Amino acid sequence: MQNKKNNTVGPEKFKQLRPSKQANYFRTDKSYGQHFLTDKNILQQIVAGGEIAPDDFILEIGAGEGVLTCELSKASKNVLSLEIDQRLFKILEEKFSASSNVKIKNEDALKLDPQSLPESYKIISNIPYNITSKILEKFLTASNQPTLIVLLVQKELAERVCAGEGDKSFLSVLVQYFGEPKILKVVSRFSFSPPPQVESAILKINNITRRLKESDEKIFFQLVKIGFSQKRKMLKKNLKSFLDEKVILSGFKEARIDLNARAEEISLEKWLILAKNVFKKE
Repeated sequence: MQNKKNNTVGPEKFKQLRPSKQANYFRTDKSYGQHFLTDKNILQQIVAGGEIAPDDFILEIGAGEGVLTCELSKASKNVLSLEIDQRLFKILEEKFSASSNVKIKNEDALKLDPQSLPESYKIISNIPYNITSKILEKFLTASNQPTLIVLLVQKELAERVCAGEGDKSFLSVLVQYFGEPKILKVVSRFSFSPPPQVESAILKINNITRRLKESDEKIFFQLVKIGFSQKRKMLKKNLKSFLDEKVILSGFKEARIDLNARAEEISLEKWLILAKNVFKKE
């Protein structure tokens, strides 16, 4: 068996390793939600979902021990991999020291300014599950949005993001407002080391864009957040803290929303109609 020292001398040596062996060398930190992907087929499917052209700029969040980084580096000339864990960062620096197309940063993705990235970039990551919602909101709402996102996430979250009318959440409205989410594949928990308690899924968000001007967009998401603030209450009751009742009734009528409806029953299209009715009254 190769020892740890030989396994970390450079990217070429690392590419020859089975990820499951490499993952066993590192004690994971639960505070960072670390679960290392060990199934190469899943790695390749994540990369394929990213539709990577050689000149695409790829942002990887939570590089871990670099197994996905290796696959990304084969497809793109420009890979920026972020790793918050100082111990892993040092391992990554050594592994990719000879790779001119990979830049490793010891940085928290939640503190990264999207304006520091190129105008066109893609996010492709096996993301720490405990920050998935925050990452999606941060980068989708940014002035400099990614053109495409492919993430390995908790299956339950992926299903929530893709939910249709009747099972909506604030997160599903947010993601579907900006792009088109799709589950590419459900991934067994035994594809990781250590195995998480839940199944995972490859989530792809394509055709990312904006539907409203920035000032209206802020009002739209304020409206949606208030709508979901107390899910057991009817939507109109939640909105009374934000809107005049006449505006609510007028908007409900125009969007064809039942007066007894709850937020999770409202489609994105109806939210947009309701919001546009609010814009008219301002």
